[in-house]
Amino acid sequence: MVRWWLYLLAVFVLPLLSMVCSGQVREVRRDLDVINTGRPLHVAIWYPEGVCSSGTKALCLDESAVTHKVVVISHGSMGASDNYAWIGSGLASKGYIVVGLNHFGESRVYGEQTQNFFVTGMVWERAQDASRALDALTKLNIFQKKVAWDNAIVIGHSAGGQTAALLAGARFDLQAFAEYCVSRLAGGDRSCFYAQNIKRAPSSYISLFNGNYRDPRVRKIVLLDPALGPALVKQSMAGSDIPALVVGALHDDFLPWSHHGARYATAIPGAKTLLLEGNEGHFVFLSVCHYNAEVNGIPLCIDKAGVNRRAVHEGLLSRLVAFVGPDDEIPLSGERKAPSVDDVPFAPLTVLEILSHSPPWVFGLLIALCVLGLMQTRTRQVRFSLALLLPIGMLMLSMEGVFQYTDYWGAGLGFWLAGLVAVSKIVSRFMEPNIVTRIKNSDRLIMRGSWLPLLVILGIFITRYLLGVAQALQFRALDHWPLQMLVAGGLGAWSGYFACRARRCWRASRS
Repeated sequence: MVRWWLYLLAVFVLPLLSMVCSGQVREVRRDLDVINTGRPLHVAIWYPEGVCSSGTKALCLDESAVTHKVVVISHGSMGASDNYAWIGSGLASKGYIVVGLNHFGESRVYGEQTQNFFVTGMVWERAQDASRALDALTKLNIFQKKVAWDNAIVIGHSAGGQTAALLAGARFDLQAFAEYCVSRLAGGDRSCFYAQNIKRAPSSYISLFNGNYRDPRVRKIVLLDPALGPALVKQSMAGSDIPALVVGALHDDFLPWSHHGARYATAIPGAKTLLLEGNEGHFVFLSVCHYNAEVNGIPLCIDKAGVNRRAVHEGLLSRLVAFVGPDDEIPLSGERKAPSVDDVPFAPLTVLEILSHSPPWVFGLLIALCVLGLMQTRTRQVRFSLALLLPIGMLMLSMEGVFQYTDYWGAGLGFWLAGLVAVSKIVSRFMEPNIVTRIKNSDRLIMRGSWLPLLVILGIFITRYLLGVAQALQFRALDHWPLQMLVAGGLGAWSGYFACRARRCWRASRS
């Protein structure tokens, strides 16, 4: 009975972990009205959850959690924190604590009756929300561990990008934006829709708009297709030593890269730039969604032909992790730490670095599969139902790879099945006929020992692991249909041996 449960654990439970286990990420919502400013502030918090004693009232961080820095996300105009759950959960699975802001007057979390399009122009309130959130979280001590809320990395999309820049010391000129929007340069720039009443803005509004909202706790910023580029006062960032990553889309359908993202990239000293050169649009940075909604004629959930939003997010997440990870943030004193090589975050990783970034459960799965494979090397008696567990488990593990690494599931499953059938027929010609025999007057089978199952198990595991590494490193060839079908066929081919073995077990049980 114990052996049966060990088989069950290794064949079914552990492979299933490889499908769903990417770190125990939990998302909670918190009301930070304790700020007592009259402006509500609700946040979403993603973090790696651990196990604490039953009497602990604070949220429980995993032992692997990163506590010496935090990540803050600022959403785009009229958006919400859940539009960027792919960033929050993705970074939390790597050990980071991520706080998603919801700016009052824009975010739907406060109710549709609170949303006011006019609020989108009050850019200073967005920056103040981030600073107030850090103030409140510092006082609340919501985790069982001490967290360095004074070392923040701000990620913002669109209006959130300009918010991140504000927190890093950027200043904006409202008049410059007004002049841009009436010039020929603004053709096709849909952000000018938000500037319809700029000329009637009172002096108090202009003063607040053009103000300085630098927060010294912000040590690093990521700007995802940032807005308000034409209004950026480049001199305000001239002396900045804050590491910055500017991400944009070359064929942007909302904010022209040359007038927005490119201006930030050239104004911020040493800024890293990542430019999506396909048909990606402005809203590709939002989480995958399926509702019908448009902003100024551009759909939020529907991308242009050839754009796979999930694949874009997977590639971007690996870049975000590479940028967020190094401890090269400026310290509170304002003096920069010893500089690291500028291109290290995007340099090719060594084998040891790749292994060090692999989740611990991967190695646990490898050990369990090796033990399972070694058990196949000795001749033994097993029940027919138990004999089928290993083939079925390996078929599941390889088939799941088709869904994870191909975008065309129907064709992928077809190639997977073709590879399985082809190899199964080849193996059946060479497999010894008496490798599985039935004990007379019994439901037990005699399985002859062999090293081949272990080799095939390792082949499936190594193939899946290399595919995961290639995907994490944004190996762009994986986006192409022919390679995806080759991957599907290869996974099916590895499964051919176990399909043939399952067939032999079936025949032996009926003999």
